[in-house]
Formats: sequence, structure tokens, C-alpha cells
Amino acid sequence: LAIAHVRTTYFKDFVSSAAFGALGHAAIVDQTGRALAHPRPDWAAERRDLSGMPVVQRMLNGETGVDTFFSPALQTQMVAGFATVPAAGWGVMIPQPLDELYAVAEEAQKSFIAVLAFGSALACLMAFFVSIITSRPVERITEAAKQVAKGDLNLPSPLASRFFVLSEVRDLQESFRDMVARLIDS
Repeated sequence: LAIAHVRTTYFKDFVSSAAFGALGHAAIVDQTGRALAHPRPDWAAERRDLSGMPVVQRMLNGETGVDTFFSPALQTQMVAGFATVPAAGWGVMIPQPLDELYAVAEEAQKSFIAVLAFGSALACLMAFFVSIITSRPVERITEAAKQVAKGDLNLPSPLASRFFVLSEVRDLQESFRDMVARLIDS
């Protein structure tokens, strides 16, 4: 038989340091559901009975997981990760207000929409320039074909731009020049 005096400063330090978000916190309950450590010092001092809360009941049943519940301390809906310390039968939970999570999700959604809008605008701009680069040579060959149809066999040189020309357009240009050369020879 051993008797010891155990100070709860470690638990108090843990409760004050383990938190997510602005109003998240940690809470530790004993095997009966009474607060051993809580961000509200008066609740820990009086060992407030939290066993009526569904999340605490799940811890007392030895469960581990995530659950949502209404927090009497903060008067708001919370989500908490919780676990049981098997040897002691204590429960540990780290709750965070759902409103904080929704706010973070909303910010992430806004960022996603901004990135999506920027990416779409950039893709449209690039598609516009690529369409100009690829269609200009075809337009020049079309104009040259109209000149030949009117009887003007003097082709502008070059028909296609010099920067970027698809191989198919280059082949079309060469075939068109050959056709005009044959018309001039005949």
C-alpha cells in the first residue's frame, strides 16, 4: 500500500497548452466524470460533475473518437477528439468550437475560389494567345487563296508568321506555294 500526494499542476499546464483555435481547450475527467483539469479553474477546483455530457459518457465507457456536443462552459456547439487513459480510467478531450472550424473552412473555400478564378483567367488568356498564334497563319493563307482566286498570283512573303507555325500549317503553306507556282508555269 502506498500513499502519495499528487499535485495537479502538470494537468493544469496541459489543459492550458493543449488547444486548437482561439476557444479550443483541453479537459480531463476522472473515472466518475468529474473535472480534474478544465480551462475554467472553478470547475476543476469544485470537481464539477460532467458525466451528464454525452462525450464524457463515451469516455467513461472506454471509447476513443471524435464527437460533437454542446459545451456548458462556452455555451456553443463543440467538436472534440477524446480518449480514455486505460490504467487510470480518466478521460481526456480537446474540444474546439464548431464555429471556428466553419470559419477556417470558409477561408479555405475563399482561397480555393480565388485560386480557381486566377487559374481559369490565366488559362483563358493563354488559350486566347495560342489561338491567335495558331490561327494567324491560316488566315494569311486564306487571304492569299482569295487573291489567287481573283487572278493575282503575286503571293505575299511569308504567308505564315516566323515565330511559331504548326507543321501542318507549314505543309499547307508549301503546298499552296507549289500550286501557285504550277498555275504561273501553265
